[in-house]
Amino acid sequence: MSLNTWMICGLALYVLFVVYVGFLGAKKIKGLSDFAVAGESMGPIPLGLAFAASFFSAATFMGYVGFCYAWGATGLWIFLAIFMASTLGFILLAKGVRNTNIELKSISMADWLAKRYDSDVLRGLCS
Repeated sequence: MSLNTWMICGLALYVLFVVYVGFLGAKKIKGLSDFAVAGESMGPIPLGLAFAASFFSAATFMGYVGFCYAWGATGLWIFLAIFMASTLGFILLAKGVRNTNIELKSISMADWLAKRYDSDVLRGLCS
């Protein structure tokens, strides 16, 4: 099989997986709160991974690829250190954030920070 055929097969499998996960998620969502913060049912590992996914935007991925292109293979260390350490840090912090959010009932990170520190200025800066 040619490379294009493999790529099309891989893309098709990925799309099927995303649709499957979407249907699983749709069964569990009952309202905006469940969609935004997964109610109170999400554990620390999925919540930490969700934080990490939100934190690492496409600009971050493109920026580190450009950094490694410009500075060579040694730039991969900063890529690995930031992505691995940040993801682990988010997972470790997620349990405390989740427990605090059970009391605060926040829907977004900006809302959580504003309620946690009683500051609308902080909410505006975070947004």
